[in-house]
Amino acid sequence: MRRTVLAVTALVVALLPSHAAAQPAAELVVDYRVEVTGAGFDGSVVAQPLDDGSVMSLAKHGWGPGGSTTVRLIDQSGSVQWVTTIPEVPGGGFYGSEYGGSIALPDGRAVFVGYSDSRFLTDVQPDDHDFDAVILAVSPDGSYEHVAQFGGTGQDFLRIIERCADGSFYVGGSAWDHSVAPSETPAIGMADNFVARFDAGFRRMWVRQFGSRNNDAIMSLGCRADGGVDVNAWAAGSVNGRGNDDYYNFFTLRMSATGETVRTIVTDLDGGEWSPQGGVTAPDGSYYVVGESNSVYPSLPCTERALGGSFITKYSADGVQEWRTVIACANMSKRVLLGRDGNLLVAGTAFGKRIAGQPRFGGSDFLLHSFAPDGTRLWTRQFGTGEDDVVSSFALDTAGNLVIGGYTKANATADSPSDEWDALTIRLDTGGATPAAEPAPPSTTVPCTAATSTMLTDSATPRPIWIYGEDIGEAQMAALWEYAHSHTPHDFGRLIAADQDWLGACRYAGIGLGTGSGYSWHDRNVVLWVWTDAVDMTVARRTITDLIDSLVPPTTTTTTTTTTITLPPPAEPGPEPLVTQASAPSVAAVTMSASPAVVAPPTLSGAAVRPGVQATAPQGARSPVAARSPAVAKPPRKSAAPRKPTPKRKPSARTNSQRAARGLGVQRD
Repeated sequence: MRRTVLAVTALVVALLPSHAAAQPAAELVVDYRVEVTGAGFDGSVVAQPLDDGSVMSLAKHGWGPGGSTTVRLIDQSGSVQWVTTIPEVPGGGFYGSEYGGSIALPDGRAVFVGYSDSRFLTDVQPDDHDFDAVILAVSPDGSYEHVAQFGGTGQDFLRIIERCADGSFYVGGSAWDHSVAPSETPAIGMADNFVARFDAGFRRMWVRQFGSRNNDAIMSLGCRADGGVDVNAWAAGSVNGRGNDDYYNFFTLRMSATGETVRTIVTDLDGGEWSPQGGVTAPDGSYYVVGESNSVYPSLPCTERALGGSFITKYSADGVQEWRTVIACANMSKRVLLGRDGNLLVAGTAFGKRIAGQPRFGGSDFLLHSFAPDGTRLWTRQFGTGEDDVVSSFALDTAGNLVIGGYTKANATADSPSDEWDALTIRLDTGGATPAAEPAPPSTTVPCTAATSTMLTDSATPRPIWIYGEDIGEAQMAALWEYAHSHTPHDFGRLIAADQDWLGACRYAGIGLGTGSGYSWHDRNVVLWVWTDAVDMTVARRTITDLIDSLVPPTTTTTTTTTTITLPPPAEPGPEPLVTQASAPSVAAVTMSASPAVVAPPTLSGAAVRPGVQATAPQGARSPVAARSPAVAKPPRKSAAPRKPTPKRKPSARTNSQRAARGLGVQRD
């Protein structure tokens, strides 16, 4: 399979090597991109790599009972070998099924865990408004089986799965206002965590519920050599008598192979600064948590503002916080995994921001970070389609390639209406060195300059490129504002064409240039109306970003927060009751220091993108959500999962019509 490195078009990522900037730059190229389009929502993709290098990609379509789930097998070349459709059960609830975690089995099956308000198995009795935990196994030939469905009288959400060396499984999730298994384990608070153990044949061995009196969330599971499990989680209050009811508590809980609680250690007390989203447990028992930071960092610039950000924290196997790294304004970090080289990879979404000097492509972009084992950020890449893109799953295949599942509004075909989500599976190749591009023949053309540029024929309808101060920062907007007022539209187009050559052959588009002062620098804006159909708008936006960077180079800073917790010593190993008991409050002393990150600039190169594969899905709608922790000392009733089967809030950009109403004047040349 031959790949060629090309110029940047839409979805291209280039990364630094894992250890040192002095090493030759390693490129990460798009191997393939498979899109599932159609009317209605298509997304919530869980892409699970298999041992042979293929990928099983699962996607949700619409709403049940009119919706469905599809699973497709994508081979190493990016071709879809088969598609299996799993319809929702007639008479089920409004929401249907959604999956969030997966593993691969040695026999070639992929196992997906999630929740559903459909009744797949006859021995469960959900009503139309309840979610049950669901485990789905899909075979290499496309056949499937719901191997488990369980839950209590309320809503149960299954989110993660971990396979142990003996073939057994641990799954984890949350139960709302009830017990997930009333005959086995009691309910504790509003939204409890639960863990269940299954044998290799998917027979449930036991289930245990634990947490605080408020809302809780589970981050990761780690199988132990003795058959037990370490559970790393978060709770809005004390857990098993450990921690503090006035804080959100990060904690690690150890269970034996038979379900007894061996120990509970509160690792971190949070007064509302952190909103954890995911985690991973390392082979040595240490673990990492990623999520969103809800704090304000006035000393840390991110396009001149630093409201919130993302974080990654490492805890030892014994619950000691070793480090926490915060990237100001980096938006949501959602998934984390361990690379084969020992470095960490973090995936998330950038909502309307340019992160760490990266270009912005759409309203929301895919976002990748790499961190060294000591918490040093190695590189950051932001990429997307020019429309909204959201990551939902993140995995490594056996060759070390990254497989991302997500959804996008960059509608690829006419059967996918605008402003609706399409499912997306991307494989990014990291295996080995990228073949060198064939040398280009000697150029005999005159270099592109402003004097030699020619303007293309006008189109009937112009397309706008809007740049707002709140998107690029105060200093950047001030420089762009001055630049726009000191150049005519004609010169503006010619200068960009000479510098970047949007269309090739030294051509440029006719440009209408408008500016709006707004009410503050946040609202101040510049708009370019592009008067030709031939422009690749993704490349055009990228060109404007490069122009802004040349006027005011962006700056970023990484801060590391060290947290010291004074807690009672952990109890000696032995059974702990699964009840919440009163205990003396623990005290967390938090010290934050800001220090510039030493991050070498990644090289950027393009890659050939293999044609995507389209399929049509039933109608429906759904949007992603980013839950935030309130910055208060007393934890309120904080949600860790949807209480009702209703669509989630979507990260949407303002419409062009809203922005156009604020533009004051448009020139045309």
